[in-house]
Amino acid sequence: MGEYLHKKMSAGTFNRDLKRFMQQLEALQGRLDRLYHCVNAANDQSHLLPSAFKELGIASEELQVAIEELLAQAEESAAMQLELAAERQRYQHLFQFLPHAYLETDTNGKIIEANQAAANLLNVSQQFLVGKPLVQRA
Repeated sequence: MGEYLHKKMSAGTFNRDLKRFMQQLEALQGRLDRLYHCVNAANDQSHLLPSAFKELGIASEELQVAIEELLAQAEESAAMQLELAAERQRYQHLFQFLPHAYLETDTNGKIIEANQAAANLLNVSQQFLVGKPLVQRA
């Protein structure tokens, strides 16, 4: 299972798998309840078996609650990702079409982004500017 968690999955695949697991867990909960009632009805002298079934049922319910919370968090995360992508696209559009030339640099002065106005001002393509140092050091 650890290997499965390390694979990159889309939010849709993750949600589908999580929902399928939750359905299996609900089915298990039903079987545990029926089994618990059958063992109790048989009036078994041993209290270990009914106690074990009761503990399994409680653990199953707790797991189900945790899965529901995880699913809600996954849905919230997916919504945030969409919102973040929309904001990034909006920023990119604004940056590209500003009337003034803008260059974004890293801490070493290397250009990491240039808008179209900067490319026009310097008479080079935007792709040529990216990765170049803003100032040549002697």
